[in-house]
Amino acid sequence: MSLEELSQDPFNVDEFVERLAWRSSQAVTSDSDQKFDPMVLHGAFCQTIQQLTDHGRKLEKRAKVLESQCMDEESRQRKKVDSLLKDNQVRVALIILIHTNSELNMKS
Repeated sequence: MSLEELSQDPFNVDEFVERLAWRSSQAVTSDSDQKFDPMVLHGAFCQTIQQLTDHGRKLEKRAKVLESQCMDEESRQRKKVDSLLKDNQVRVALIILIHTNSELNMKS
């Protein structure tokens, strides 16, 4: 059972389990004339559960890294916006001052 099947969109759990059970039982019947062995199916399920658990942990770690990167980027962008706002306020104040001075000069 490969984990690539998990990326199917939309993912169907029932089909995933059915394919796992079918593949596990096919492996037993094709190798010999033995009857169904529930322990083979149990082993396949245990192995797949472990693979899924490991895969889930990797995805959680990756998500945490990405969330951290997003938070860092958000912080950087907030600082840029704050800096631009301060620069804009200074420039607006200068424009008002220049405009006020020019009006005063025109009146005198």
